[in-house]
This record gives sequence, C-alpha cells and structure tokens, in this order.
Amino acid sequence: MFVVTIVAARWTVRRLAVPSTLSARLGMGCTALGLLLVAEFTLVLCLRGLSVSEYRASQDPVSGTVYYVMLGVFAIMPLLVV
Repeated sequence: MFVVTIVAARWTVRRLAVPSTLSARLGMGCTALGLLLVAEFTLVLCLRGLSVSEYRASQDPVSGTVYYVMLGVFAIMPLLVV
C-alpha cells in the first residue's frame, strides 16, 4: 500500500501540475485524505453496520497504529514526492 501511495501521489502531482509550495501540496494531501476517509467510513460502516466508535474499537492495536500512521503518510506524500 505504501508503494501505491507513492506512485499515486507522484502521478497526481505531475498530472495536475501542483506547485511545489508547502500549502499547495499539503492542501492536496489533506483533501485526498478527507475524500479517502469519507469513502472508507461510508462504505465500511454501511456494509458492516458499525458506528465510528465500534469500528475503531474493533481494530487490532498494532494494525490500527499502522493504519493511522499510513493515513498521515498518505496526507503528506504529495509534499514528499518530487
């Protein structure tokens, strides 16, 4: 998933010609993160019939931590790619 995040960020930054300024790249990453979370919560919560708190409680401590770290990486990846 990490490799896909790098490739997708690099492709999107080039395709949309996002300026290399901090605000533009972080804005793009945060927008992408917001869209990802909306899609994930909409699909996962509807399909599994859980609330957000139940969903968070059902996560394994190790995989949940990795998940949150990867969300942060996902948000800042447009800033990190050249």
